[in-house]
Amino acid sequence: MNAVRSSKSAACSPSGYDEALRTCFGVNPAAGSTTTLTGGDMSVTRVICNLPGNGLSNPLPPEDAWLLTVQLRHCPEHDLWIDGKRRTTGPLAPGSISIYDLRSDPRVNSISPFANLHFHLPMARIQSIADQEGFGPLVDMPNEPGIGFDDAVIAGLGASLAPAFDAPSQPNRLFIDHVTQAIAGYVAQRFATGQRSPIRNRRVLDARQWRAVASRLDGELFGDVTIDTLGDVAGLPPSEFNRAFLNTVGEPPHRWLIRRRIERAIGFIRAARYEMPQIARYCGFADEQHLKRALAAYGRTGVFMRH
Repeated sequence: MNAVRSSKSAACSPSGYDEALRTCFGVNPAAGSTTTLTGGDMSVTRVICNLPGNGLSNPLPPEDAWLLTVQLRHCPEHDLWIDGKRRTTGPLAPGSISIYDLRSDPRVNSISPFANLHFHLPMARIQSIADQEGFGPLVDMPNEPGIGFDDAVIAGLGASLAPAFDAPSQPNRLFIDHVTQAIAGYVAQRFATGQRSPIRNRRVLDARQWRAVASRLDGELFGDVTIDTLGDVAGLPPSEFNRAFLNTVGEPPHRWLIRRRIERAIGFIRAARYEMPQIARYCGFADEQHLKRALAAYGRTGVFMRH
């Protein structure tokens, strides 16, 4: 396999990828929907098209990035062109994965209705993770996007985002960051050369780093802070920070933040000074029902009973 080639690119911002994919597939409200969740410099967009014969996709902005696609439902028939050349295609089952190099002008003729997730992964971010992990350069993928391949890890991470797409006002930004970082790390591991450096797995946050990060998280109960921002606070690259946080406290940042939200809400409830809608608002929940569901889930773990 050859090392991934470099090229100049006109990158599309994560926040703008919803519009880019809506334009690409020509999806309008009558035909389906597109929704984007942003994690740092990466994003994931859910595209649903309920009409057959949606036609040839428009070009996406050429850039040094991969578009990793997870099928959400069976797609019996489609056509694909890469760099103007027709590629072999076949039925795409739910959970199947395709990866498109956005420097190669991928175009799809959508014959069947479809629903999928598109992870927008800048190559610079993937290579940075590979470097931190002690891998070599990225390589061209042994990947036929028109046929797809199975990968339970990628499919599972994609499936974990379903609640975030169904209730976009409720998930915190750190959770989206956590999933996109996990996807990027897994892709770096799968498609880079070389061996892992075992020393990096043992990194933890020192006392100063932990105080700074915990303070920032306590001030961001709505989850608007990102992994990139927390990494800057700790003075670590995002993927390295993610692992150091996990090694330090035993859970990823988004789970720690949810627990802090709930602990603060419990304190308000016991003080009996505020009504539940106010408590939900003060503690970073979308509404009272969101808070009640979180309290119920927390109670089922047995942790709630010890407070």
